[in-house]
Amino acid sequence: MLGKKLKRPIREATVLHSATGHFAIRQEDWVLIDAPSGDGGGHDREPDWFQRERGYTTNSFPGELYNLRQDLAERANQYARNRKS
Repeated sequence: MLGKKLKRPIREATVLHSATGHFAIRQEDWVLIDAPSGDGGGHDREPDWFQRERGYTTNSFPGELYNLRQDLAERANQYARNRKS
């Protein structure tokens, strides 16, 4: 905020908490959404037409995982590929 370049981030990770009780954790290039959909799923979720317009597709996984450096639009969910059994 002061225009100073930092040698490293102030925090290791950033945690966001939604009004519906879900969490998202951002660390380096990665974001993990602890919900089957990042749109919140409640009454104030993104309209279907907006999801179609931006290419959002639903998935059957309990969460979403994205590499923001490679996929800033969060279209390629990597949750299944990177989860540990």
